[in-house]
Amino acid sequence: MDIIQQKACIIGRFNFLQQAHKELFIHVMGIANHIDIIIDTRNPDQRPCTILELEQAIGSIFLNIDFQNIQIHTFESEQAAANIMQKIDVNLIYNLTSSPLFPSDSPTICPYSLKKIREIDSKIFDFQKNFSDIAVEFKRYVNKKVVISGIESCGKSIIVKKLASILSTTSSNEVGRFYSDTYLGKRETTFQPKDFVHIVMEQTLQDKKENLLAHKYLLVDTDPIVTLYYLELYQEDMIAFLDKEEYTQAVQFIETLIKNYREKVDIVLYLEPHTPYIADGKRWNANLEKRLILNNRLKSFYQRYDIPLKIIDSISYDDRFNECLAIIKNL
Repeated sequence: MDIIQQKACIIGRFNFLQQAHKELFIHVMGIANHIDIIIDTRNPDQRPCTILELEQAIGSIFLNIDFQNIQIHTFESEQAAANIMQKIDVNLIYNLTSSPLFPSDSPTICPYSLKKIREIDSKIFDFQKNFSDIAVEFKRYVNKKVVISGIESCGKSIIVKKLASILSTTSSNEVGRFYSDTYLGKRETTFQPKDFVHIVMEQTLQDKKENLLAHKYLLVDTDPIVTLYYLELYQEDMIAFLDKEEYTQAVQFIETLIKNYREKVDIVLYLEPHTPYIADGKRWNANLEKRLILNNRLKSFYQRYDIPLKIIDSISYDDRFNECLAIIKNL
């Protein structure tokens, strides 16, 4: 049959997108000029990602091969599945489910065992057991996001870099300092509410970009909670913001990001300020009593937004690093 006339559909649960799925997609791309992907979205609690994220990962696979003639359908009921099958016009069917709702597979030679793919298609994802089996386009949605938090001079940055190195993954560094140096000439007393909005937006995008290259874990040394903490700190202790409405809008914007962040972060490792203070010209709270007050205040922000903390209170940097590493490996 001429390739121009071939229209195929692939039906499955795709609980997590595996390399075997990707190989099947590529095989079908070679013999069809249009592909319908039909996803059974029932039992969403068995998935490590949202349906939208699954669609994005599938779309990335086809886009990377420069195959754009695809359509993705989802169904939550037998009636919805029947409606989809009535609407599409296909002559090749790859059914990865055991559902009687769909016709049997077309008698097409396929180098990949559909029986084997069926066995894995509906599996519930296990991070430690199945990570090596997933398609690279799907990894960004199941990478563990690990935040190393705490007030200044707790060793966050160096611990994040060391963890990323030993875990062979990427890290997302703090944007706030870069922003201050680049746009404010290190004049931090000139911060305005809009600057904190720019910081949290740039940090969010940077985290997203680094996650594309991450392997199993994304290490981050700040989060929207810390940005909001500094926004309120500057507003109360250092700067009389001229535009109170702008301040209120900035708080509301960051709080919106915190809601999404709370759903995406896997663990926050919080470093207590028990290590020696290191003055680097950019820090302004060397007094121990003041540091303890600020530390309790930052922890109260996490409590306010219902984000649990794993406290790291070791005194030495090496002990802190080893404790963080052990926790991450057990995620």
